[in-house]
Amino acid sequence: MSIALDMYQTVAIAVLVLMLGAFLRKKIHFLEKFCIPAPVIGGLLFAILTCILHGTGLADVSFDDTLKEVCMVLFFTLSLIHISEPTR
Repeated sequence: MSIALDMYQTVAIAVLVLMLGAFLRKKIHFLEKFCIPAPVIGGLLFAILTCILHGTGLADVSFDDTLKEVCMVLFFTLSLIHISEPTR
């Protein structure tokens, strides 16, 4: 089975994965103690899920990458702005 997600569904899945990561980070003290970011937690779980789906042959998930470059530019721009801020 093949699951193809359009641009809106891809963004919705990304938001849900981010919210799942934030929820788990609040509930599991270990993750908060070692400063594991919510996107890493949710993204890792989603990557494991899609890997299992693909590896077992249950489903191949494909995402629309229309917004990929825009989000990457936004991420790195904001990261550089944060780095260049003077510390108080």
